[in-house]
Amino acid sequence: MNARVIAGEAGHAGFAPATEEQAELWRDLHMRHGRVAVEQVVSGPGLARIHDFIERSAGHPSAPTAASRVALTPDAIARAALEAGDPACLRALDLFIACYASV
Repeated sequence: MNARVIAGEAGHAGFAPATEEQAELWRDLHMRHGRVAVEQVVSGPGLARIHDFIERSAGHPSAPTAASRVALTPDAIARAALEAGDPACLRALDLFIACYASV
């Protein structure tokens, strides 16, 4: 059997939410960016977008500024979730993994 890897642009496929929470995320991203592609959700920057969505859903500031909170990197979100048990980061990571699983 010969296996082949075929290059493609699957990340450009539209993100299709599978749960109500994913639908809320999709609506939020669509309102902010227009069309929502898979790579906007299931990627390092996607984890940061999901975390921002979680924070804003909880009533926290909607965008980082020099005078307010600093945006967390995907690595920092994962570390805060897995090492410190940060609730918002855990929720973001759970939603990220659920989105990844649906893709």
